[in-house]
Amino acid sequence: MSERRPSPENLGAKIIQFPVSEKAPAALDSEKKKEVLREIFEIDKLVAGKEEELNWLNDAIKSTVVEKRNKAKVSAIEGNKKERFWRKNKNKKIEEDIPSAENPNDPAYFKEALEQTMEEIDALLEDRNKLIIQLPPEDQKELETGLRDLRDVRKEKGYYLEDEKKLGKDNKKENVYPNWKHYENEEVILRFKGIFDKWGSHPEGVIIQKGDELLLNGKELLYKGAFDDWIPCPEGVIIQKGDELLLNGKELLYKGKSDRWGLHPEGVIIQKGDELLLNGKELLYKGAFDGWGSHPEGVIIRKGDEFLLNGKELLYKGKFDDWGSNRSEGVIIQKGAELLLNGKELLYKGGFSSWSSYPEGVIIRKGDEWIFYNQSKRKNGVETFPPEYIEALSEVFKGEKLDLTAMPKEEELTDEYFDKMYPVKQRAEDTTRGLTSYRPNWWNESSNKEITGPDKETWGQAFERSMRAEAEQFKESVIFTESIQKPKYKDGKQQYGTIEGTEPDKDPLLPIIQKVFGKKANRFNLTWDQITNELLPKVKEKIKDEFAGRCATIPDFEVILTPAIVSNLQTTLNHPENSQTNTSEWTSTILLKQDGTDSGYRLVAGFSEDGGAGFVYYVPRENRWNGRGFRLSVVFGK
Repeated sequence: MSERRPSPENLGAKIIQFPVSEKAPAALDSEKKKEVLREIFEIDKLVAGKEEELNWLNDAIKSTVVEKRNKAKVSAIEGNKKERFWRKNKNKKIEEDIPSAENPNDPAYFKEALEQTMEEIDALLEDRNKLIIQLPPEDQKELETGLRDLRDVRKEKGYYLEDEKKLGKDNKKENVYPNWKHYENEEVILRFKGIFDKWGSHPEGVIIQKGDELLLNGKELLYKGAFDDWIPCPEGVIIQKGDELLLNGKELLYKGKSDRWGLHPEGVIIQKGDELLLNGKELLYKGAFDGWGSHPEGVIIRKGDEFLLNGKELLYKGKFDDWGSNRSEGVIIQKGAELLLNGKELLYKGGFSSWSSYPEGVIIRKGDEWIFYNQSKRKNGVETFPPEYIEALSEVFKGEKLDLTAMPKEEELTDEYFDKMYPVKQRAEDTTRGLTSYRPNWWNESSNKEITGPDKETWGQAFERSMRAEAEQFKESVIFTESIQKPKYKDGKQQYGTIEGTEPDKDPLLPIIQKVFGKKANRFNLTWDQITNELLPKVKEKIKDEFAGRCATIPDFEVILTPAIVSNLQTTLNHPENSQTNTSEWTSTILLKQDGTDSGYRLVAGFSEDGGAGFVYYVPRENRWNGRGFRLSVVFGK
């Protein structure tokens, strides 16, 4: 697959070059600097758009006769792009005898447009240089921040500025699936009710298999007839019949024996023994493996817990529950309720029935809905969270890493979610990674009707109902949660910060706790009301003071006890060590009556001897115990 990118001589040497100023410019105030940078970034976006035109024009110049000679608006040849581009004669019927420079079927037609585009780029870069020289040399590094933001914009279109590589950026290949439809994070792709056999992602949505029919988004017939297997592809669907692989059941792509086969941007990958062959001919890999998947630059090889590009470059090494190839950037790793690109970038966290890879993210099936997710793109994510806010929180919670936790939406908290995150029994794979997690034995016992209400339900159902209600309350919020070590029980004097609980200086909140409750106080033996009504306002006040010293405005936020559902997520996914200690923690979660009112009880979590991460119990809010502590969460509004 060719890199559809203009050559350096076409682009010129000016792109993202930094001008040299003889005289150091005067220092700018912060507002003026922001204004200058904003203008530079806007120019960068325009330059990026012009670069895409150059990419396209270079292809057009190199191409031969364009199909559909009677039309002056010309489709991009590679990738079946839907974008249309033409600069001249858009309403003129093309005749055989018109001059070549005005005939879109002739490569010469595009040379004038290319030269014009290059002149436009030069003019933009001239304006850009006038802005750059206003910045002191030490401030020019701020440009990298702008380029990083701009990369995200351009990544969706599959093109990059040439000199980003010189600035230390990854000069990744363009999206080799350019005509796959773009979806926003959490966008519902399909709602489909009814029985089906199988589903898969497709450039225009989702393919549903019902018997011998393959239906795009459950409606449009792509194929009907006998087959042994199928997979979606950009042009429709690849059908396997015996030893034949047929595009849409018609065009022969490959004929011959195979142990397994899969999609590749340039055709199909055929496995024969220990060999992986592109279209059954070109050797992509030869050797031992435990599994494999497609990658834009070849093939992903799994050997044990290692995922290697073409058997060489390490993409990910570590534990996983499941995995799949990402169609544009690597490997998707499933760990519990998380789906992570190359084991790092969060694509999705929460409950699901099944999932499938999609360029730049994943499609999640939840009941009768198919939803696109890439939670790294969430507008309220940590990527867009002001750094001065992080600095303020770090000053209050000194020495602690605050975990950013996405609160699952109420509709994500399905039965499948609770089965996965609160398993009935301890799982061997959880034990292997040091996690204790199972439902306590009262989960399926009938609840006390005097506490929860007149209708028959189990304690587990009451817990789940209460957690769903709180999730709705905090939907779309940014939640930072303490990651501090929960200690083992030791006569009530144990301190947060270490497993043994013997180092009080490890707890950054201890000075505030002792200021409020006395010199002998710690995180234990406090009632829910004491923490909520007396301590939390003091912590919030301290955070506000830090914000006031760093920020122009104080953001809207609250300090709360950590919600039960967040406690379970954080312990399960990030801090299994906290499931191993025989102390519990208050949560913010109110045990609700069936009519939605407060029962007077609060959920507690984390006790290792009755479930660890899966432990949930109900305790009167006024109760105190020297084996029950707490951790805090800071919640920012939408």
